[in-house]
Amino acid sequence: MTTALEIITGAGRLLQVIRKGEALAADEASEGLSALNEMLGSWGNNSLLVPARVTEAFSVFSVSAATSWTIGTGGTLNTDRPTKIVSAYITSGGLDYPMEYISEEQYANITLKTLTSPFPQYFTYTNAYPLGTIKVYPALGSSGTLNLLSEKPLTEFAALTTDASFPLGWVRAMRYNLAL
Repeated sequence: MTTALEIITGAGRLLQVIRKGEALAADEASEGLSALNEMLGSWGNNSLLVPARVTEAFSVFSVSAATSWTIGTGGTLNTDRPTKIVSAYITSGGLDYPMEYISEEQYANITLKTLTSPFPQYFTYTNAYPLGTIKVYPALGSSGTLNLLSEKPLTEFAALTTDASFPLGWVRAMRYNLAL
């Protein structure tokens, strides 16, 4: 995990405007955050996806045996739409119940999709636009918290202290390009 401030500070060290142990002034860090976010926006306009892994928790309630939720801005799970869901589990009563990923084809081959269980065992993700869809099997038969580890396109850092996880080499690329 790294923060925007760590990337900005690293770029400052590459430029030799700050030394090891020194911190950026608040206005310099703020300008650095603007420059970093502008750079990421430019990369996005050039079809360069900067993925960030994010863990999120959503309260889900079984009103009529939920089998699916839309995810994305304005969806049932209102958040940025993920490009990929890495893992998912339901938390209920202080216990975690992991779900196994299955393909959309495997989900389509399930005959009785309305079968309910206190905790789904499988999930699939349809990465549609503007809303993706998460489907579970068996249908959620109790209330709980849906926990998702997903990859989302990083369009900007919300704050200097925003934590994000990147694939190998991405932090170095951001630091060096920001220094340029």
